Amino acid sequence: MIGRTEDEAFGRRYMLELGVASGSLGSDRDAVLVRAEASDGYHLSARQSAFVSATVSARHEGGQWADSLFSTSARYFYRHSQRSVFYAGFSADIGSNLDADHDLLLGGDNGMRAYPIAFQSGEKRALLTLEQRYFTDWQVYRTFTVGAAVFADIGRVWGPNSIDAPVLGTVKDFGIGLRFGNLRSARANVLHVDLAWPVDDPFNSGPQLMIETRSTF
Repeated sequence: MIGRTEDEAFGRRYMLELGVASGSLGSDRDAVLVRAEASDGYHLSARQSAFVSATVSARHEGGQWADSLFSTSARYFYRHSQRSVFYAGFSADIGSNLDADHDLLLGGDNGMRAYPIAFQSGEKRALLTLEQRYFTDWQVYRTFTVGAAVFADIGRVWGPNSIDAPVLGTVKDFGIGLRFGNLRSARANVLHVDLAWPVDDPFNSGPQLMIETRSTF
């Protein structure tokens, strides 16, 4: 975050959720739903930290498993100085018999900032993000703090999809961005303004400007 105290969860965390859908309670089918998550954080050194997590979710109905998804992610931070941080993030998702509205997407709102929304779709996905982040002490009217980033994204989806979209293999982009941390909001949203250029765009759509809010830098 920018200009705020940030709590990081170093240490192990486990979570298990179980749910039941029953026709007697108004459901259109009987099913058992399960979701499990595990995560851990590590102090690698005074300037380095890493966080890993894994999640599995599925629904059991009609004697078989449906909408099954396994997801894992890793995040690495190296603080060069008080005002610069290198970040690397990797995530991988593997789905099986996914519901039509749960296809794994890759595009402008799913990590590939130079590509259209839902640019690619499938049952498996991998994404690598590299960012050099910069922080300033500039405050705009004591309302926003300002940061910047230089980034590159590499992603891929494969497997069947419900929209019959062509699979284009690994795609890449690079770009620059500004970050505006809201000091006056209790939700601590960060406004992202990114200008990204595609490397593997078969439609030659050119650079894309993305403006969105996130909870972190």
